[in-house]
Amino acid sequence: MKVFIDTNGFLSFYDMSNEDIEELKKLVVLVEQGEVELILTDQIVDEFYRNRESKIRESIQALKKGGIDLRLPAPTMKYPEHQQIQEHLRELSELKQATLRAFEEDAKNNTLPADIVIKKLIEVGTRIEVDQEIIDCVQDRDFRGNPPGKNGSKGDAINWECLLRHFGNTKDDIVIVS
Repeated sequence: MKVFIDTNGFLSFYDMSNEDIEELKKLVVLVEQGEVELILTDQIVDEFYRNRESKIRESIQALKKGGIDLRLPAPTMKYPEHQQIQEHLRELSELKQATLRAFEEDAKNNTLPADIVIKKLIEVGTRIEVDQEIIDCVQDRDFRGNPPGKNGSKGDAINWECLLRHFGNTKDDIVIVS
């Protein structure tokens, strides 16, 4: 089985839980064992590394934005539970900051769980080089008004031409994850 994952597919790994990442590790094993051929293009890998930082920045901003706040009415201050709530809120705030620091450090070191799986998938995948012939085909597609993807974006057309060149004359199914 051949599998092609586009850039947004790889970037979505950063939104996955640890359990989902563990499931993705099974894909690595299947590729290593030759049961699945993961198709990558230079375009996918380049786009991924260009967009990784902004994807991680989204998570950092969400973590910073989410507050830990509970405003209790002044008359509740006399109750011991009020003080316990305040102490727990301080602890939660400290834990949140520690989580943010650890996440930022792992992101900087490329050691987030998604980073590790993506790096391994890139290592074991079959990489298609984007050469001048591919670029010429993309320009021809664009000239004729036939490129797939968003207006002005050539990435999808590059990937499409790579897939057509390498698999267009085969009867093999390709699973496209987009």
